Amino acid sequence: MPSACPNDFSPYPNTCRKCQNIPSATRYCPSLKAAPFRGEAPKVMLVGQDPTIVSSRPVMTVLDLDNGQSPLRNWLETDLLIPSGIDWSAVYATNLVKCTFSDTPNRIAKKLGISMLDFLAPYIEHCSEHLGNELRCIKPTVVIALGQPVHQALVGRLRWSIPLSMREAFGEIYAVELGSHCFQYMPCPHLNTARCQPFYKARWPEMLQKLKAAVVTPLHTL
Repeated sequence: MPSACPNDFSPYPNTCRKCQNIPSATRYCPSLKAAPFRGEAPKVMLVGQDPTIVSSRPVMTVLDLDNGQSPLRNWLETDLLIPSGIDWSAVYATNLVKCTFSDTPNRIAKKLGISMLDFLAPYIEHCSEHLGNELRCIKPTVVIALGQPVHQALVGRLRWSIPLSMREAFGEIYAVELGSHCFQYMPCPHLNTARCQPFYKARWPEMLQKLKAAVVTPLHTL
């Protein structure tokens, strides 16, 4: 069972007031509630969107990884990590947006009549410093973006030469950099998309083999 690292772990914000002047922040009350997950020797970084989900159980750890009954946690373990030879001890998990909202970003965006990425854009902007700190501190061998919104936001903001479309980018491992740190990047569809769409199901085994190779072969040895 994975366990959360404490919320005062150095690269992750313990407190933050960067978003207090965003107009939607007053109404949807973003606040730091979910802690990151950190294995004993992380070399794979999972990046989710944000910790807000519709549940009677509040999410206290990124990607709900402290919940043994979580479908997302179980999918990550059985469909992604174990087949790639990755143990939880080698995982660090974070979110692009650190704060939990009073409702899901998708629902909020619909109420506001804008796209979800447009709603999240100022929060992603303010959280980018935190993600940069995490990347510099953890120095992962591989970064895995979970879902189209995360992939699109990362590639667009960091201007990597990678297709913005998950469908076009999926199945490849990309060499990228942030500042002086070079690492390998893999876009990955989220749970429902990965399990239900034939396009991804057909390419999943090949993707797992590439991920397994990337984890055991750091970029500087390629």
